[in-house]
Amino acid sequence: MSTIYHSHRKIKVSNLGKQNPLPSFFVNSTNNKANFLANLPMDRFKSPFEGSLKILPYLVQDNYDRSQKECEFPTIVLENSKLKATFYPQFGGRLASLYDKEKNKELLFDNPVFQPANLALRNAWFSGGIEWNGPIPGHTTLTCSPVYFAKVKINNQEILRIFEYDRILNTTWQIDFLLKENSSNLWYHVTARNLNKEEIPFYWWTNIAVPINKNIRFLTPTEKAHGHSRDELDSYPWPL
Repeated sequence: MSTIYHSHRKIKVSNLGKQNPLPSFFVNSTNNKANFLANLPMDRFKSPFEGSLKILPYLVQDNYDRSQKECEFPTIVLENSKLKATFYPQFGGRLASLYDKEKNKELLFDNPVFQPANLALRNAWFSGGIEWNGPIPGHTTLTCSPVYFAKVKINNQEILRIFEYDRILNTTWQIDFLLKENSSNLWYHVTARNLNKEEIPFYWWTNIAVPINKNIRFLTPTEKAHGHSRDELDSYPWPL
């Protein structure tokens, strides 16, 4: 049977430090404008979030260091006879490791250290595993903050649920993970709820880190990618 339990792991950790009490504001600069090239589908670059991004009431996390001391991290584990999924409840519910027990192989980039860097909406971000990002664009405000975990039984099947309330847009989100007995597939389902009376923009993306080597192959149904080169936005053939 699949099981859900508390555990811990030892890794090298840098001190996250206290939150910065000073508020953070985004400055919209008009000095550096991007050039949209001809025949570019402009609707792909329209965003209802434009000019309205903020992280308040969350505070900036920029007091981390690079001490790298070995510490014990609390974890939540979802496991069956074939897979072992290890989550960090104190860091946005990050799926840090997905281990294939039959092949004796790690399927993700399982970072052996915790070292924050300035990449998330509140500054502190760390690499590795699978991160869950929303509801505004960017690496989530909760990437280095605790979220809720629960065991829920649905149709006689126990699932693992991550959930949290977002104070910026007054929304909630949850992710349900299902690992059936003797299954080599970990399933997850994301649910977002709008608690406002009016319709609002909601953004969600899942970021997966894997080791890069000559045996890695990336598959996508798309033929074109939309992106930028220097200060120009255009469509490009994919793969590049």
